[in-house]
Amino acid sequence: MQLSTRLGFDDRASLRSGVDENVTVDVLLNDLPGVPQITVAIVTPPADGTATVLTEAPDTNKIRYTPPAGNPPDSEQVIEYQITDANTTA
Repeated sequence: MQLSTRLGFDDRASLRSGVDENVTVDVLLNDLPGVPQITVAIVTPPADGTATVLTEAPDTNKIRYTPPAGNPPDSEQVIEYQITDANTTA
């Protein structure tokens, strides 16, 4: 299966104010499986806080969002990412 036949779907996660320091999202979990050697790259970071693509197992290709220290945003944060395999970018 080539990436061009892979369908990516939106992902959502929530932080509990005063409880969670960050959230890690398996952005490939709800996509069609079967494409080996996929990489994930952040195209547009969140407006508030930081997003990092994790590179070590078991969290490879998951995205960790960390809100600003001491001031978690009250609004939804959008992180755009790109999926790439050896042949295709989506």
